[in-house]
Amino acid sequence: MAYRKLAANLAYAAKLSQVGFGSPPKLSTAKTILDTVLPSPTLVSNVIRDHYTKGPPAKSWSLEFHVAIAFIRDLIDRSRFHTVEHMQWLTSQLHVPLPPFTTSKDFTVPSSYRMKAGSVIESAIDKNDYPAIGWDWIGDKRTAPPLSGEWLAGEDEPGEKRNESVVLYVHGGAGYMGSTMTHRLLTSSIAKASSLSIFQIATGGRVCAINQRLAPQHPFPAPLEDALATYLQLIDKGNSEGVDPKNLIIAGESHGGGMVMALLLLLRDCNLPMPAGAIGLSPWVDLTHSLPSILSNISTDYLPASGFSHKHSRALEFNNLPQFEPEALGPLGKAVRLPMSHEDLDRVQFYAPNSTLKMRYVSPIFDERGLHGLPPLLIQVGTAERLRDESIYSAYKAANQIPGSPSPQTTALPPTQVKLELYVDQPHVFQMILATKQRAVAIRQIGEFVKSLTTGRENAGNQVKNPNHLQVCTVQPNGDITDGMTDPPTKEVWDLWEKRLERPSLRERLEEVQHTLSNLRP
Repeated sequence: MAYRKLAANLAYAAKLSQVGFGSPPKLSTAKTILDTVLPSPTLVSNVIRDHYTKGPPAKSWSLEFHVAIAFIRDLIDRSRFHTVEHMQWLTSQLHVPLPPFTTSKDFTVPSSYRMKAGSVIESAIDKNDYPAIGWDWIGDKRTAPPLSGEWLAGEDEPGEKRNESVVLYVHGGAGYMGSTMTHRLLTSSIAKASSLSIFQIATGGRVCAINQRLAPQHPFPAPLEDALATYLQLIDKGNSEGVDPKNLIIAGESHGGGMVMALLLLLRDCNLPMPAGAIGLSPWVDLTHSLPSILSNISTDYLPASGFSHKHSRALEFNNLPQFEPEALGPLGKAVRLPMSHEDLDRVQFYAPNSTLKMRYVSPIFDERGLHGLPPLLIQVGTAERLRDESIYSAYKAANQIPGSPSPQTTALPPTQVKLELYVDQPHVFQMILATKQRAVAIRQIGEFVKSLTTGRENAGNQVKNPNHLQVCTVQPNGDITDGMTDPPTKEVWDLWEKRLERPSLRERLEEVQHTLSNLRP
């Protein structure tokens, strides 16, 4: 068995060198791909010079890691000269081979589950907010492409019984890019880590990854509707491949992590069965970008300083989105505009219009019920990333651990059990970048979390339960895990965060970003 595993891993290492864009493209297509992906000629030499003369942006970064982050930042920066459609096409061309001892199976979610999910969301969203959402999302499902996905599983040995735990994975990509293929290395790692290990071979872990609709062609709440539709199919007792919610974990990274939180809020608000737990990897839960790390960590993250932007194209003409019939909007037959602080601003996010950015299903950090009443959560975040503060805030808020409060506040719903893991010097979604010691720890922790909560496991659920509902640990660059965090939020910091989240002005936030950028420029 050991020789078989070694041979398979060596073969896969060779396969990874073949990661690319499917079958050989036409010359013109190949040139387009290369023009988009290849970095500027001086990128590597400039990074090497800066690494050894100025030091890396984060203390523990190796030269290899520094180059990788610079490459990603350069790619994102140059993508602004291309259209959204071009970047979506580019990511759709990516092909990643399956790791050893992993099987895959494509699936399609029947349209009936989209209809059921739509009915749930219709009941959850106040109809007075429909004009703010700004398009006919209810009718979109009738003409949208089918909802597809991929099952990833450990390869069963003869006579072995499959482990029944399942991870429903919702990919990120700023809400407008990505697919099951772009995330296959991560999802297959989660499938393996969530498995039982028999004779050194991982077996039985299953990940259900989906290709939800993407903005800006299908903005909020269409992608959330797809995530809910898949969940409803998975827990349907009449489905031959149905899963007991007690054996189901929902996970996602970045915008996908934010959608996971929004999905949990939907399930809670509509009294639907909850999963055993949920995982957010650098979850994007505040689309208003209100908290300080969005500015303070610009130099140590690859996320674009001023947000994602692209060359104008039809996809960005939001007025062309299908609209509700006027009579559906109110007794006067007219949509009432709901501007945010009466500001005349261009749309900030592809995923949702400005007037909806504080809706809890768009930005879960603004949940009026404090993120309480949810299943156990695992949140992993890098200390060097721009979304750091919103992960920390959400973890403390959900667990009802308010800094400076002498005793837990009385809540209508029980506080949520949260495990917060901070990875020193790591940027946004580091789990998808390089095979570092911290990435290995993160994947292992994900697997242990899944195994600790799903039924049929010894001591199920014991890993995250804590008398104060919050467990915090820090993962050092060498992979060592220590309890707590170096700088936990104080009452003063917490009050500042609360004040910033309460600000109604988007314009103020944008001006703050521009001021910070002007100070960073030489």
